[in-house]
Amino acid sequence: MQNDLGKLVYGLFPDFSQFDAGCLLPYVQQTLTQNAQRVADVLAKEAAPTWDNFVAPLSDIDVTFSKVWSMASHLHSVRCTDGLRQAYEASLTVGQCLLFSACP
Repeated sequence: MQNDLGKLVYGLFPDFSQFDAGCLLPYVQQTLTQNAQRVADVLAKEAAPTWDNFVAPLSDIDVTFSKVWSMASHLHSVRCTDGLRQAYEASLTVGQCLLFSACP
C-alpha cells in the first residue's frame, strides 16, 4: 500500500496501520516549503490587508500544516518506533530551519 499523507490534508484519513515513517519527513518538508511560499505570496500583495486577502489565507496555511503535524504528533505519541521517532525529530529540525533560518 502506498503511504499518502496528503490524503489527510484533503479530508481523508490515512490507514495508520500501513503508515511508513519514511514518508513523514519528506511530506513535512514539502508542506513547510509550500506553506512558506504561500506566506511569501500573501505578504507580497500590495493591497491593504483585509480579512479576505490576508487573515483568511494565513489561516488556511495554518490549517494545512496543523493537519499534517497533528497526525505526526499523534503517531509519535501512540506508536513511537525508532524510525518514527527519528523522522519526528528530524521534522522538528526542518521546522526550526524554515522558521529561524538556522539549519545545521
